Amino acid sequence: MNAPIKGILWDFDGTLASTERAVCQARIDVLKDLFPLATNDLHIDQVVCWWTGKSGDDIITDIKTRYPALALPTNMQDRFTARAQERLNNHPLEWSDAALPPLLATLASKFSMAVGSNGDHRIVHGNIEKLGAGNIFTPDRIFTVRDVAPGRGKPFPDIFNHAADTLGLKSDEVIVVGDSLADLAAAQSAGMKFVAYTGCAPDKDAAIQRLKDNGATTIIRHYSDFPKI
Repeated sequence: MNAPIKGILWDFDGTLASTERAVCQARIDVLKDLFPLATNDLHIDQVVCWWTGKSGDDIITDIKTRYPALALPTNMQDRFTARAQERLNNHPLEWSDAALPPLLATLASKFSMAVGSNGDHRIVHGNIEKLGAGNIFTPDRIFTVRDVAPGRGKPFPDIFNHAADTLGLKSDEVIVVGDSLADLAAAQSAGMKFVAYTGCAPDKDAAIQRLKDNGATTIIRHYSDFPKI
C-alpha cells in the first residue's frame, strides 16, 4: 500500500527558475577569460546538456576530463559562483513557467515544501527571494550540496535524504520535482517518487527521451500538467 504524499522537494535551476542557461553561460565566460584558445569551441546549448543538474565539484571534474591540459586555478568554483551571481544580478529572474506561482501556493497549503539543489545556498536563497517565494522556501527549507559530505551532491541521494529527515518525512512520503538526470538518479536512490519538468530544456524532445531511458515515468513540459496528488 502506497504511503500518502506529505512533502515535495524541488530542484531550483531549471525547475523553479529559468536560471540554468545564465549560470552555464557564466561558467563559459570564466573559462574563455582564462583559456580563450582552448575553450573557444564551448557553446551554451552543449554546455547546458553537459552540466545541467551537476554540482560545482562535478563540473570542475568534468572540465578537467574534457580539457586535461588546462591548469585550473584553485579558486575556480569561487570564480564560477561570483560570475553567476553577477550575471543573475544583471538579468531579470523569471519563473520557469507562469503557471508555477499559483501551483506552489496551492501545494504549500497541503504539503511540506523544500528546495534540494546542487547550487550554492546563498545564491539559491537570494534567487528565491527575488522570485518572491521566500515565504514558501524559508532558509531552513533550502538544502544544498554544502549540507552533505563533499562529493555527495546529486546524483547521490544525500541532499534529498537530509531534507526529508529534517522535515520528518519518510522517503515514500516524498515527491521530487527536477529537470535533470542527476535529480532523477538521486530521487531513485532515495526511494522517492519523481516528476520530471522539461520546460527549460533547450531540446525538450531529447530531454524527455533521456529521462524516459533512465526510468522517469511522469514527465511534464508545463506546470499546468502537474499531476494531481
